[in-house]
Amino acid sequence: MFVSESNLTFMGTKLQVMSAEGRLWEGQIDPSVTVEGMKRLVFQYFYPDEISLGPDNFRVILPKECRSLGDTHAINEEHLKENDMLLFVRRRSANAPDSDRDLDLKAPTGTDILEATKELPVPPPIAPKSASTSGSGRPSHNYHVTDDSTVETSVDFQLELRKIIISLVSVMATLLQGNPDAELICQQIHARLNRRLQATTNKPVEGTSFQYPSPSEVVCTPMGIVNGLAEVRKREFRPNLKAIDALKEMGFKEEDQIVEALRATKNNKDAAVELLTAGKVNTDDLEAGLDQNSHLFSALVSAPTIRLGLSNPKTLLAFLNILESPAAANVWLNDTDTSPVLSAIFKTYHSEKHAAPDS
Repeated sequence: MFVSESNLTFMGTKLQVMSAEGRLWEGQIDPSVTVEGMKRLVFQYFYPDEISLGPDNFRVILPKECRSLGDTHAINEEHLKENDMLLFVRRRSANAPDSDRDLDLKAPTGTDILEATKELPVPPPIAPKSASTSGSGRPSHNYHVTDDSTVETSVDFQLELRKIIISLVSVMATLLQGNPDAELICQQIHARLNRRLQATTNKPVEGTSFQYPSPSEVVCTPMGIVNGLAEVRKREFRPNLKAIDALKEMGFKEEDQIVEALRATKNNKDAAVELLTAGKVNTDDLEAGLDQNSHLFSALVSAPTIRLGLSNPKTLLAFLNILESPAAANVWLNDTDTSPVLSAIFKTYHSEKHAAPDS
């Protein structure tokens, strides 16, 4: 069924769609329009002159739930919420590579790596006490990188980035007090927050009878916005229904604790079991900032580029947008005003994380 653009711009659910190149489309979509209809509109916006590809070569992803949307589903069938961020990305080719290419792409063996790197100098170990020595007297290093560790590193960085931004916003709250631009930014996000909170009020968490109490009023200040966003994230979390049923069958009966355990572990049932068996689940740390006595916090607020950016209201807007929708970081990394600040944050974080421990 053909869907005209006039229907797509009907006052409906406001959505944001980001392309792989970092471009952003914003618009209001009639909830009855299909995802396929939305793809046609977005494709024309991002790639108006593209003739070798079409909307069918792309898919739409809801990153906060790590899932693709069905082309034939209507917007309301996908349960999209106001201001949800979506990704518009190319589909992977269905054609399998031929056997010759498989051989070309084969990973090198340990022998191949040793042969290719035998002339390279061996770097000093980061932690001498844990390094062993080979027969030549030089330190030998065994690196074991698994898929699980990669995932854990990614999750750790996302959590640490949130903690960093919360901590820096707390500093900016003092530096920008009374700044009219900062106040306007807070007012705009405050209005969106109230709408999102109202949409979750008096509704049980999906798959349970548990219902959060009515939220407190969001204070229209930088840290008030941070606290409001934390409340929205908590209320908009959708637990895995199969995991809920499995945990109940194991004997866990308190639905509020089950929901919090799944939220803390990003719907990982096994990790949720460990939390629930350890006692009362406390997720306050998910929304806390850095320890202000930590080396990382000191390094961040001491970096000249970051310190300069903390007095700029646009940096506040970037930080609050990233807390509101983590995918927005890609947009602000391409902004000439905020890119230096975010790059300095990433550089400082990795430098501190991988620095040698104090002796």
